[in-house]
Amino acid sequence: MQASNHKTRRGRGIRWHLFQVLLLSILPIGLFAAGLFYLHWRAQEHERERSQVQLVRLLAAAVDNALDSTVERLSILASLWGSSPVPDEDFYARAKDALRNNADWSELQPLRTDGGALGAGKLAASSLDVWRPVITDRRPLVSNVLPDPETGTQSVYVGVPVVREGKVTHVLIAKLDLKWYDRLLTRQGLPKGGVAGLFDQDFKFVARSAEGSERRGSSPSEALVGDMNLTKPVDVDKLAHVMEAAGRSPQAIGSD
Repeated sequence: MQASNHKTRRGRGIRWHLFQVLLLSILPIGLFAAGLFYLHWRAQEHERERSQVQLVRLLAAAVDNALDSTVERLSILASLWGSSPVPDEDFYARAKDALRNNADWSELQPLRTDGGALGAGKLAASSLDVWRPVITDRRPLVSNVLPDPETGTQSVYVGVPVVREGKVTHVLIAKLDLKWYDRLLTRQGLPKGGVAGLFDQDFKFVARSAEGSERRGSSPSEALVGDMNLTKPVDVDKLAHVMEAAGRSPQAIGSD
């Protein structure tokens, strides 16, 4: 009986010793594999963040180019107007033909320096105070989202000065076709499920790659405001992190 118990204890001791040897052999390999997996995951995350930053910058460049193009085209019209002997009403009638060749504009709305709109029965695009810098500083201006005085829809305007004989006589204003900007955001290679949004300086939606018309002029969600810290200048890298979340959920830059 004692011999049998001794053999049993010895067998258990051998098995326990083998288990310890096996554990000590596998554990370092497991830790090494886990370390490699973590490094691989971090590399993937870094690459994803880098690609999101590039995408946000691409979106910003596309919008900047579109607005710069609008300012340039409007400035050409304003220069022609300022040097033309044709009466203002007649030139305005001719200038409206330019809408056919500018898909990103929906209307031209010249404003006199006294705040009145040019054109019979027309309402001013917005308060003269909005366009005061165009008159005093003679520089282009892009408005925030404003209600259209005739339709009530949320709109954005670009204005440039019309100078005649050294004096600003009008502000030539183009009302932007914001559906065109909605489509512009959708053409920039967003990740699956991602939604891109364009804000004005008051952090109101100007354009959106989804539900643009429905959300125009509204504020982003409180969660998005907190994530992006919208009370401070927006950091492109921070926007990229928000867009990264967009690839996994309906929320994204400018989404609610």
